[in-house]
Amino acid sequence: FVHFICQKLKLYLSSYNHENSDSDNILPICNTCKCCQTPAAKNSGCVKDTGLSFDSIENLMVFDKKGKKCLVCDENVYTRNRHFRLFHNTKWKKNAPLLLSADNLYMPIVHSRNKVENDEICSETLFLSSLVSYSSFLQISNNKDIKVLHFRNRLTSFEENNKVLESHPSTANSFVKSDSIQETVTGISPYPEVDKFINSVVIPGHIWRSVYFSLSSVIVYDIIGNRYCQNIGRQHKSNNVKYIVNLDNYTFYQKCHDYECSSFRSMPIALPP
Repeated sequence: FVHFICQKLKLYLSSYNHENSDSDNILPICNTCKCCQTPAAKNSGCVKDTGLSFDSIENLMVFDKKGKKCLVCDENVYTRNRHFRLFHNTKWKKNAPLLLSADNLYMPIVHSRNKVENDEICSETLFLSSLVSYSSFLQISNNKDIKVLHFRNRLTSFEENNKVLESHPSTANSFVKSDSIQETVTGISPYPEVDKFINSVVIPGHIWRSVYFSLSSVIVYDIIGNRYCQNIGRQHKSNNVKYIVNLDNYTFYQKCHDYECSSFRSMPIALPP
C-alpha cells in the first residue's frame, strides 16, 4: 500500500514537471492516471480529489545521500516481515522512544476513570488504541461501527481454494490461485541437503527461515548474519538478503530485501551434484 501511494505521487510529480526541460523526472510519465495526463487537472493545483496542492506534494521531495531526488518516505522500511514500532517503543540499545507528535489530531475515546487531572490522554489509553490485533469475527460482526478487513490465508491449499470456488462460483473470475506454501521458521525445508549447502554458502550467516513452493519447486531462504549483496559488492547496512533455489533446473541465485535492489537478481549458479 505504501509503495502504491509513493508510486502515484512520483508519477504525478514527474508528469507535472514534464514540460519543464530543467526539471528532474523521477519516473517515466504515467500513461494511465488521468490526473497526470490532462492539463486541466494539472492546472487545478490538486491531485485528483485529495485537496493537496502541487507545491505541498513537491515539498515531500528531498535529496538522498547520492544527490538524487526522492520522496521523504523511506521505502526501504516498508518491506515484508517488518514490525512497526509501538507507542513509547525504543530500538535495541537506543534511547529514543516513539512519542506522540505535537501535530497529532487523533483523540481516542477516554472513559472518565482514565482521565488525568488536566484531561490529557493517559499513555495507557493511547497505547491500547494504537494497537492492531486479531479479534474473533463473531465478537465484532454485530457492531456496525467496525470496519472488517477480509483476507485469504496465503497458506490455503489448492483443494481449499477449489472448495471456495465451488461454493461461490460468482467469485471464480476474481479469485486467484496461489502456489501451495510450506513455511518454517526453523530454517528446515523438505530438502535438508539443500539447506546444508545454502548454509555453507552464506557463512558466517545462516538460514533463518525457508519457504517452500511445492508446485513451482522453489525454495526461498531468508538469511541472517550475512547481508552481502552481489549487486552492490558489499553488505547492506540494515536489510537482509535471500537465496532462491530452483529445484527444476538445480540452480540458485541471490536477491535481497533492500528496496533499491528489489529488481536485482544474481546470475544463477548450479547446485552441486
